[in-house]
Amino acid sequence: MRAGTLDVYIETGALWARDLQVYAPDTPVPASTVVPDQRVFLDGRPQLVHNVVTTGAKTTITFGQGLWYEPQLTVPYDALVAPAVPVPILDAAAAWTYLLPGVPVVNPLDPAEAGVKYNVPWSLSTDQLTLTLGYTADETQAFRDLAGAYSWDCFVQTSTWDWQRVVEGTWTIIRSDAR
Repeated sequence: MRAGTLDVYIETGALWARDLQVYAPDTPVPASTVVPDQRVFLDGRPQLVHNVVTTGAKTTITFGQGLWYEPQLTVPYDALVAPAVPVPILDAAAAWTYLLPGVPVVNPLDPAEAGVKYNVPWSLSTDQLTLTLGYTADETQAFRDLAGAYSWDCFVQTSTWDWQRVVEGTWTIIRSDAR
């Protein structure tokens, strides 16, 4: 599994929440049998199918919202593609690190040793397919003096892969008067 990139922007004093799902490849199917709103793997990542057109011996699959800059795949109509199926999440951990000014990072693989690690609160849906990360408005207000950009990661444990990093990116806190 390859970790996705998700850059987060949090306004202090505002509610913030993000839902995540983990997908695994299923038994490959012919491209001509794919339907809109299904997810299939493209370049190692699950992509939402917007449209499928089969003309003669070829099938064109348009992803995302079908916009001009989003991926499009044209393959023989009987070429196999891997559908993406949601995987139940057993446990999760997400955090970002505020590096302390003037403290050098000795081990780049563990920057928390030179800073303060903030765990991101999370919950699982009852079917265990959706992980919700979130802060209340009061919790984000407490970050008012930490405005800036930081690194963050989210790991999940599944019965399919055990612990894996699923998301990484930039965690940006914007000082705001959202209250």
